[in-house]
Formats: sequence, C-alpha cells, structure tokens
Amino acid sequence: MSAEASRWYGPDRAEPDQTIATHLARIQYEDLPKEACESAVHSIMDSFGTVLAGSSAPIVRQLVDMVQDWGGRAQASVLVTGARVPAPHAALANAAMARGQFMDDMEEKIGDHPTVAPLYAALAAAELKGGCSGKDLITAVTLASDLLLRVRYALHTEAREFAWCTESFTCLSASIAAGKILGFDADAFLDAIGVAFMQLSSTWLMHQEGAGIHELQHGFGTRNGVIATLLARNGVSGPRHVIEGEYGMVHALNASNYDRGVLLDGLGERYRTVDITLKRFPMAGFACYAIEGTRDLMRNHALSASAVRGATVRVNKRAYLRACQPEDIKRRPPTLGHARFSIPYAVAATIVRGDFFLDELSPSSLNDPSILDMAQRVQCVVDPDIDKLGAVVVPLIVELYLTSGQSLQLRVDNPRGHPLNPMTISEIAEKSRRCAQYAEPALDAKAVDEAIELLSRLDRVQNITEVVARLVAAQ
Repeated sequence: MSAEASRWYGPDRAEPDQTIATHLARIQYEDLPKEACESAVHSIMDSFGTVLAGSSAPIVRQLVDMVQDWGGRAQASVLVTGARVPAPHAALANAAMARGQFMDDMEEKIGDHPTVAPLYAALAAAELKGGCSGKDLITAVTLASDLLLRVRYALHTEAREFAWCTESFTCLSASIAAGKILGFDADAFLDAIGVAFMQLSSTWLMHQEGAGIHELQHGFGTRNGVIATLLARNGVSGPRHVIEGEYGMVHALNASNYDRGVLLDGLGERYRTVDITLKRFPMAGFACYAIEGTRDLMRNHALSASAVRGATVRVNKRAYLRACQPEDIKRRPPTLGHARFSIPYAVAATIVRGDFFLDELSPSSLNDPSILDMAQRVQCVVDPDIDKLGAVVVPLIVELYLTSGQSLQLRVDNPRGHPLNPMTISEIAEKSRRCAQYAEPALDAKAVDEAIELLSRLDRVQNITEVVARLVAAQ
C-alpha cells in the first residue's frame, strides 16, 4: 500500500466509520457540554421561527402544496399548514420551509447551514414514534450537526474551488439525527449513513445560476436522510466505508487534502456547533454582513437615502465572486435567487429602506427604481488583508460616500448572532415573532408565543409534539 493510500485508509479499514458510529450510539444528553446544549437550543428555537416565514416563500409554497396533494399515511405534521403526511414528506416540506427564506443559521468558516436537515429529520422521526423529549431532540441535532461540520472540515470542501456545497451533505446529517431519535445502535448507524451516502447530490451550479431549486434542496436531502434511516431500520444494508473507502467520500469528491485528525480529534468532547451564527437577515451570509454595516452607518449617523451618493464594500475573493459578480446581474438581480446572493442589491436596499427584511425581497422591491439606481452606485472590491483570513464568510468593510463630500466607513467583524456576539433568547424570540407575521396560513399569535416559550426551555419539554401543536393552523 502506498504512503498516500495508507494515509487515506489507515491501518484499520473500519476506521473512521466504526469510531463515528460508536460515538453516535453512545452519547446521551448528559454527555454533552453545557455550551453545546445552549447552542442547540438557540439554533432549534431560531429554526422553528424561520419555518414560519418560509411557509410563504413562493417556490416553497409550491412544494408544500404538492406534498399535501400526494397525501399518504398521516405520520408527521407539515408545520404551519398542519397537514399530516408520511414522515419523509413532512421532513421534505419542513426543511424546505426552514431554508426557504435564507434566515436559518450558518457556520461561517466552512459555509454550512448545519441545523435544518438534522432538526426536521429528527422531528419527522419523533412524530413517527409518538414524540421525543426536548433533551433527546437537542442530542440528536447536536450530534448530527457536529458530524456534518467535522466531515466538511476534514474534506476541506471550501479550501479550494469546490463544486459541492452545503446542500450536498444534508442527507448524511439527516440520517444521523433520525437514527438517534429512533435509538439506533452503532451497526444501524453504519447502515443508515451508508444508505444516505448513496444519495449525495447538489453542486454550486444552482446558486451560480440563481435557480429556484436551491430553496428546496435542503428539503430533498432531509427527506432522503429520513428514508435512508427507515430503510436501515428495516434491515437494508449500506456500504460501511463511506469516508475513506476506495469509492468513498474522500475519493469521490477528490478531497486530496483530507485530514482524518480533523474528523476525529476531540470527538465527543468539543462540538463545532458552538461556532454557529444566527442570521438576522434573509440573505446569503456575505450579504448579511454588508446589510449590518450599512444599516449601522445609516442609523448611527441618522442618514437618509438622499444623503448617500454611493458605497464601496471591501470583501474577500469568495464573496466577490459569489455575491458581487457579474456586476450587471448583482446590481439588477433578475430573480429572487440572484438577489439573495447580491451585496450591491443588499446595500442599496438597506440605504433606501433603512432596514432589510422580507419586504425588501418582494417583486416590487426587486423592481424598485430607487433601489436599482442606488445599486448601480455600489462597488465591490477584493481586500487583500480580508482575503488572507481564509474563511468563507469573513469580515468586510462598508464605506458610504455622502452628498456632502464626506465618507463614512465601518468594518463588520462579528455581526449580531455571531458566536462572539450572540443573540439573546429574547432577540431570537423577537425574530420568530417577526417571521410569524409572514406565515401562510396565518397562525394564532398566542399559540406562537407559547411555542416560543416552550422552545426557550427546550431541555425541560417532555414531548416536542407540544411545540408542533402550537405551530400549525387551526384545522
């Protein structure tokens, strides 16, 4: 065996898959560090809020209608609408809604959205078995999200130009979370993960072209993960060497910089989920930084749109390529998908409107002459010092040029919601209430408040179905 092959395969061909499966089966809530549990509560609470807003996203709405038209066994709930459908279909719809408005959490260094797939796979599995405790949900989501991030870091999926994206790996974390809720042992986890690995899909192409399918792809991955778990429970075997096998992940993704140590070091001791950022704005992470910087400058200096003649945003190369180019599309986004990945549009809309939320992504806003005119005056440039920091989403600098001849500059390092500048429970609750205003069909405000209160003390909730019952419309 060559030295390179030895590094990939290791002395024991069962590694690292067996180590991971044993870890997943062994860890219980009591084994988790306090900070990991707190992070999970924040992310889960935040995600349930994003579902409410996502229910009105046009493309997501089409998918939800389709799922409900399919019908089938009433195993799990579609949130907001309250329809009862087969568990994989509920996972599909709920994950799509959670991701549909781009307000779900993210891990910025690797560029992942780690909570959506595990949470709604776990929720579907829980309803399938009659419910689960809040502690069990926290455990399932934490284990699955942490493993997802470890895999992506070990593969160095953002260390170079890499076609695979966050949606590519969702079925893996979904299968882990569902398996944990269903009480899988290590052997069952190996099968579930192996079956899920066979479902890997998605590339950056859908983001590059602004295709609407990117709003749904987390849903498909979550559904596939649930199906993989149910197949494993019924005895269907999956390949056992999905990480380092000859045709496993390392080779299939051409991850030549794979590092087993990154995957396994600190497993069960340190959880990468504590590094998750909660988003306040319905945009790609690059644009969220730009919105925060622009909004703070406008508010701190009491500026009106008429006082601003233009802006420059200094970014890293990745943000420049994905959120600033090509200029004609980013300054006049032809679709909602293009707008979500546009720093010029985000900055312009924030200057004109003074804030940025879902109304700034409506069809009328995308065609608002005042926003589009301002967007023509927003320039993006690569800052070499920022680019050296290496992460996917990194600090940026917003500079506003005023009609008075002055200029104002602000560097955004850790926006509100970043792990170094975390949102409070009250702020997450307020975001959820704001999202609830966009729910379709409308939900009872009192029931939403009750759900928020339950989620804020999730570790004491006896059955997660108590939350579900409050986040569906009256039938």
